[in-house]
Amino acid sequence: MPPQPTVRWLKRNNALKPIEAARQWIALNYDQPITIQRAAQIAGYSTSHFTKLFIDFYDESPRDFLANLRIKKALRLLATQNISVQEIAMEVGYTSFPTFSNRFKELTGSTPAEFKRSAKSHLTETGQPVNPVIPSCLSQSFQLPKNHKLE
Repeated sequence: MPPQPTVRWLKRNNALKPIEAARQWIALNYDQPITIQRAAQIAGYSTSHFTKLFIDFYDESPRDFLANLRIKKALRLLATQNISVQEIAMEVGYTSFPTFSNRFKELTGSTPAEFKRSAKSHLTETGQPVNPVIPSCLSQSFQLPKNHKLE
């Protein structure tokens, strides 16, 4: 039996709306086999209501948010680590390599293997790694949702 994934949690912050808390939970656990249904449950909403609220708040679906986090992390790993593309897919939370590869190409325009070759070529030619991409929700540039009002 495979080991259970480590699910990460933040300390409860009552200032966060349930949709924001669920988004943080997704951001903290993007590399785990999480589901949108579980995120909706954390927010206390049905999956369809959660998805609608998420889109209203963030202009993207929870599925797209999760995929973007995973692919941005994969970009950084592909550019900086000497591990296989399949290992990177697993590292960022994909259990299916074809799903990872298809989503990667959909979002970046190239396959993971093409990107890795390009990054390696760039390193060889310039001596510098490709600038790694850090997901905005994990960086200092995190932006509040469009409907969020500071009080």
